[in-house]
Amino acid sequence: MTTNPSDYRFNFNAIRRALGAPRFKSNRYTLYYIDDEPSSITGELCVIRRSKLIELYKKALDYAYDRLTQPPIQMETPKTPPVIYLFNLRAWELRSYPCTIVTEDVCQVALPSRTFLASDRAENEFDVAAAVHEMCHAICFSQKHSSRCSGKPNWTWFYEGTSVWFETLLWDREAAKRAGLPVSRDGLHYASDWCERTDRPLDSLEASYQAFPFVSYLVVRFGQTLVGEIWREANPLVDPWDIITRRTSLSADNLFHDFCIQAYVLNDANSPCHLPLVHKRFRGRAPTARIRLQQGQSEFIEGTVRGLSCRYYCVILHDAIKQVTCELEGADITGSAGFATASLEASGNPVPLGATTIVPAVQARSPGHLFLTITGSAALNRNVVSELQEIVKIAPGKTSFTIRLSAE
Repeated sequence: MTTNPSDYRFNFNAIRRALGAPRFKSNRYTLYYIDDEPSSITGELCVIRRSKLIELYKKALDYAYDRLTQPPIQMETPKTPPVIYLFNLRAWELRSYPCTIVTEDVCQVALPSRTFLASDRAENEFDVAAAVHEMCHAICFSQKHSSRCSGKPNWTWFYEGTSVWFETLLWDREAAKRAGLPVSRDGLHYASDWCERTDRPLDSLEASYQAFPFVSYLVVRFGQTLVGEIWREANPLVDPWDIITRRTSLSADNLFHDFCIQAYVLNDANSPCHLPLVHKRFRGRAPTARIRLQQGQSEFIEGTVRGLSCRYYCVILHDAIKQVTCELEGADITGSAGFATASLEASGNPVPLGATTIVPAVQARSPGHLFLTITGSAALNRNVVSELQEIVKIAPGKTSFTIRLSAE
């Protein structure tokens, strides 16, 4: 996470007065360690643990710095190396989670010197995730004009999504082994709300950490170079969507709708939303409703959707059904119908929903189903330019829709 330097709970000037010489200094970063208890009290085992912790953080920070500043991501190296502080956050009456303070001069990162997790493995995973997440923030906000994007509502979803996506690179055992780091799947918990709360707009503050699957989707479709390009161009006078749509030559609505279709099935290796660990842990994204449809039957669905959010409907078809007629009505929405296996491991090609769309049902017979995807247009989420000539995000708008299903 990032925080405002004026936040009194993160008084780094007071903290620095407690520092001696840096524990470690390189051209990548400067690292300080604050002892909240002298070694004469904590004992030899704590000194050994502290040394291991520092070495683990150094490995994770080095990995993150190099991966972000070298091809294919290739962000610019910070003019002033980030400053890393390791200390007991709770002992200093600070928030108990890591953070990055961004100024135009330097990025300062606070990482915990101890946690209250129940096992060494869980603690190591948390520490590695925290280090790569916060170093990602530090590098992203060290680009030419990006420092002033910190804390801006229109950028929050993308900078948190970028950092959590960067954490996911260490979910893979082979990738972690090559980096000389333990597997770190601490960030998997962010997928819980993403799977359950499809109604939350992608670019809203409430779902900023859940934006990582969309960043992953962009990377699979357009390459990791896109992430570096977006951050090198970042500044508070533009919206990240402006850069994304220009670089991909696709509209926000087209990108987001395709993302939502692909995200319904997470265990398909050919999909740009292939997230097997999310599939294993949470199975998939939650449908708003499940509907059983028999031959000769009609169903009527009424719903609302906010801009850049989606609704899924799972339609379970009786074996005798030959086709389904779908009628979609509503402004500022995009809809599609596709087929998925019961295990949510594969899907067929979706078809766009219009005023009247006839969908052959042969692919949806047991053990599969028809799924409908409804997404709200980006136009519903308004941004305005303030008197300070900075973009301010307005609360996402909402639109209504109706779907009529008829089975033959």
